[in-house]
Amino acid sequence: VPEMSVKELTKRTRRVGVPAEIVRRIAAHVDPSELLEVLARAFGWDSRSIIADELAPPVLVAPVTLKSRGAAGDKGQALLALAESLAQRSALAYSGNPGIVPEDPKALRAGILGGESEITLELLVGWCWENGVLVVPMEATGGFSAGAWRVGDQPVVVLKEAPDYKAHWLFALAHELGHFALGHVAQRGIVDAGPAWNGPNDAQEKAANQYALGLLVPGYREMLDEIEHRLEGLDPDAKFKFKAIDAAKARGYNASLVLLVAAFGLPKLGRPDSRWGIGAVEAAEINPLRELCSYEGAC
Repeated sequence: VPEMSVKELTKRTRRVGVPAEIVRRIAAHVDPSELLEVLARAFGWDSRSIIADELAPPVLVAPVTLKSRGAAGDKGQALLALAESLAQRSALAYSGNPGIVPEDPKALRAGILGGESEITLELLVGWCWENGVLVVPMEATGGFSAGAWRVGDQPVVVLKEAPDYKAHWLFALAHELGHFALGHVAQRGIVDAGPAWNGPNDAQEKAANQYALGLLVPGYREMLDEIEHRLEGLDPDAKFKFKAIDAAKARGYNASLVLLVAAFGLPKLGRPDSRWGIGAVEAAEINPLRELCSYEGAC
């Protein structure tokens, strides 16, 4: 197979909706002599089509249920095709048995925690890999947020886009596990185009969110009532974050996770920028995507 410059490959693939950043990132980690074949596998092309400059926009091998109207267009389709390829390749490479996510979030919580007091991103990712649920991080901008695929019997979660806070990644992963637990992922994958906590309001999304809340923050309704009570007579714009943190500490929960739950659970209190003021809590946090990639077994 003849080699082709990254610049030329980027130009040809971009015309059919593949973001240039994706091609450049793949090229940085692949031997130049193998780049054509890797791109062909990633997007479902024949390498001869790339050479002849006769590419068509990437298409999905299997249908997915897309939970949004916002991921339309060639770029979104290309990223979905890449995510599907990642899910399929990860399932093929995995040597363990396919896992099952418990239908009851309390049962899953008990199985994850052991002697710990709260579920962290590290604990949840660890449980997934140890119990046959693959978690694959994908770095790209736009298109979609996260997806759940079943490749044969193998469940695979692809996490792509979330702010650099572990609480967001933790909730997104718990939400996708909810889709598996509740039987939403059978022959079709499910893709959340927007963040799980701010996505469509259909029955499946509501149920997956309830599962995530039951897994991560048991008794969250009572906690939201407590936050609302703590804010009585106070300016919610100025105090929302602090009272949510107080409620989290009183219950032994991760403050950032509680802020996330409270932000969409109490939409009538304060301005959105006040409710979503999570940044100050985890300003020094590392990029969770890098941490997911470093998990032993994930790569």
